[in-house]
Amino acid sequence: MKTGLNEGSGFVETQHGQLPIPVPAVAHIAEAASIALHITETKGEMVTPTGAGIVAALRTQETLPAGYKILKSGIGLGKRDFGRANFLRAQIIEDSAGDKCGDATSSATGCTPADCNVFQIEANIDDSTPEELGYAMDKLFEAGARDVHFIPCYMKKNRMGTLLCALADNEHLAAVEKAIFLHTSTVGVRRFPVERTCMARSIFEVETEFGKVRVKKSVLGDIEKIKPEFDDLKACADKAGVPIREIQKEVEKKLH
Repeated sequence: MKTGLNEGSGFVETQHGQLPIPVPAVAHIAEAASIALHITETKGEMVTPTGAGIVAALRTQETLPAGYKILKSGIGLGKRDFGRANFLRAQIIEDSAGDKCGDATSSATGCTPADCNVFQIEANIDDSTPEELGYAMDKLFEAGARDVHFIPCYMKKNRMGTLLCALADNEHLAAVEKAIFLHTSTVGVRRFPVERTCMARSIFEVETEFGKVRVKKSVLGDIEKIKPEFDDLKACADKAGVPIREIQKEVEKKLH
């Protein structure tokens, strides 16, 4: 379910005269942070710039998960008379969708099917060496990036360049941007929120004669995918001195 802020309608008196609701500061914050505003018939300002700023800074998702647990609630009452209770409630919730994936020994990971708390950061670079970019990728992952990739591109002055693309959640956004500035030659980055649909994931282990192999299970509705972790296949193959495909066949036997 998509969330947002309920805003009133009409005008509000300010030092600059009457301003339309939402006031410019609220509209600007909502635009910059992609906050949905639901305009109601209630006369008066229901969303202040301070409130919008707090939501922009602290919210972690644009949509509510299909199921969740309430960890903590806070309630506040205002003095302004809207003809009904001037009531605000904030909650810290925990997504419970992962409980539906895997068995009791699995560790659930991944995101909900409607995960909007992700930003894509981009930068066009034409004066960093391949070695520097490879090092920068490692540092971006250390900073908390979910994914990093490079795309060759043509830039101004007919120069061959590289488009750096990274995905990061709000918690790691600042650290990832800092890493880009620190470890590449770029002097500017672009960022914008992106919506994703991804499968809920869980990890479990399979015991084989070559050793333990972690297996990733991904589920979305009636779609299910199971894949052994390549690093574990490689480690077992190196230790046993056999091809990776033999380890993979052994895992597939155990799964079926």
